[in-house]
Amino acid sequence: MDNTTSLLDLLQAFNRKECYYLLAAAMDVSRFTLGSRFREKLGALFAVDIPRDAFAAVDYHLDWLYAALTLLHDPDVDIHPNKDRFLHASTEDIDFLVAFAAADEYHLIFLEAKGVTSFSNEQLRSKLVRLEALFQGHDKESPYVIPHFALVSPREPVRLDYGDWPSWAYPGGKVKWLELPIGHHLLQAVRCNSLGFEDKKGHYWQVQVDKNTV
Repeated sequence: MDNTTSLLDLLQAFNRKECYYLLAAAMDVSRFTLGSRFREKLGALFAVDIPRDAFAAVDYHLDWLYAALTLLHDPDVDIHPNKDRFLHASTEDIDFLVAFAAADEYHLIFLEAKGVTSFSNEQLRSKLVRLEALFQGHDKESPYVIPHFALVSPREPVRLDYGDWPSWAYPGGKVKWLELPIGHHLLQAVRCNSLGFEDKKGHYWQVQVDKNTV
């Protein structure tokens, strides 16, 4: 691996999510770019200036991130030790990743999103514990990589358990949150009985307005 390869190049090289390339082809673009309003809101949330050409990807696997960061700091090594068994060969991912360079630093913004369901404390903890283990290994290396984290949803989440979360994921004792506008009420098909009462084993179904989007 060329030791001049940037982290952004590495992130793109490991980006094997077919949905990314399908959406890019459908939108007649070669890569994702952030819209100006979203970029401004996200930049304001973290007090950073996000460039127009920032790297953006959906469902980015944590294994890929680990590999990219490892090659950034050890570009000339062919066989790498799997420190703390971090490389899981799993599909655990970050819903949306934004990355950009600023001076001699890289900023990585991790966004976890929910539209009509609730955030899972167990799922968030699993991802953040893995990320913390990764950044603990690179926090004193150069170029510096600065992680950021936020939740994105129609409503601000409540009853979150910050136990075992790294401090950078909830600065000031609270996770950062960005509103996800849906714009209209969503419908859902719900199984029910003949009287219209919800029943997961029912032989009928009916349409309801999703309460999370009202």
